[in-house]
Amino acid sequence: MNAFAVYALFAAGIILLIRFGDIFVDSSSYFARATGIPEFVVGATVVSFGTTLPEMIVSSMAAYDARKLAQAGIYEKAIDKIGMSVGNGIGSVTANTALILALSMVFMPVKISDKAFRKKAFILISGVVVLWFVTAFTGELRIWGSAALTVIFVVFMAENIISSKNARDTVEDIPEKDGRTFAVNIIKLIAGAVGIMTGSHLLVEYGSRIAFSLGVPESVVGITAVAVGTSLPELVTTLNAVIKKQPTLSAGNIIGANIIDTALILPVSSFIYSGSLPVSRQNIALDFPLCILATLIAVVPVIINKRFFRIQGILLLAVYSIYIAAVCVT
Repeated sequence: MNAFAVYALFAAGIILLIRFGDIFVDSSSYFARATGIPEFVVGATVVSFGTTLPEMIVSSMAAYDARKLAQAGIYEKAIDKIGMSVGNGIGSVTANTALILALSMVFMPVKISDKAFRKKAFILISGVVVLWFVTAFTGELRIWGSAALTVIFVVFMAENIISSKNARDTVEDIPEKDGRTFAVNIIKLIAGAVGIMTGSHLLVEYGSRIAFSLGVPESVVGITAVAVGTSLPELVTTLNAVIKKQPTLSAGNIIGANIIDTALILPVSSFIYSGSLPVSRQNIALDFPLCILATLIAVVPVIINKRFFRIQGILLLAVYSIYIAAVCVT
C-alpha cells in the first residue's frame, strides 16, 4: 500500500471518531435523561464501554498474537507483542487522565458534587494501585492478580447499579420516551459505537504503519501512539461533552474507561496469553507509578473539594509531556 493511502486511511479514522463520537454522546445523554439515570453513571458505563472497545480489541489481539508467537518459539517477537498489549492498556489510562481529562479541567473546571464520582474515584485508585502491587514482585500479571482486578471490576459494576437505582427518582427534564424516539436513539447508540470502533481501528492500524515507517520501536508505539490512538474516542467524547456543557458525562466516561482498562482489559489479555502475562521493568518502574501519580492528581482534589481546578489540568499536561519524553528517550 502506498504512502498516500496509508495517510488517507489514517485521516478517515479521525473523521469517523469525531463524527460518531458526537452521535454517541447525544444518544447516551438521551438515555441518561429518559431512564432517570444520572449522566455520570451513564458516562461511566455505556459510554465507557463503547469508547474502550478499541483498547479491548487492540490489547486482546496483541495478547493472542503473542501467545501464537510464544508457542512457535519466537519469544523475542512475542515479548514485543506483550509490550503492545500491556502498554496499550496502561498507556490508555494515563492518556485518558493526564491528557484527556486534563483538557476537560483546563477548559471547564466545574463542580462535581455527584457522590458517584467519589465512589468511582476510590475504585479507580484501588485498581491502579492493585495492578502495580500484583506485578511489582513477580514481573507478571498472574491468575491471582487478575482475580483481584476482576473483583474490583465487579465492585465497579455493582456500584453503578446501586447508584442508578438510588438516583432514578431525582433526575429532572426527562425527554419523550415514545417508541420512535427510543428506537432512533438505540440506532444512534449502536452506530456511534460501531463508528468509534471502526475509526479507532483505522487510526491505530495506519497510525502504527506511519510510526514504523519513521523507525519508532514497537514498545514505544504501544505506550504512546497506540495508547493515544485508542484513547481518541474518549478525547472526542470529552470534547463533545465539554462543547455541549455536559462535564459530568465527560468525567464519568474517563473514570469508567480507566477502571475498565485497568480491571478488565489487562486481566482479559492475561487470560488470552496463558493466564500469566509478563510485565516489563519499564511498566513496573515507570508506567504504573506514573499512572498512579496522574490518577491521584486528577481525583484527590475533587474528592476533597468537590470540583475540578484548572491548575490540575495544567499540572497533568506537564506531567504527561515529561512522561512521553522519558518514554521516547528510554
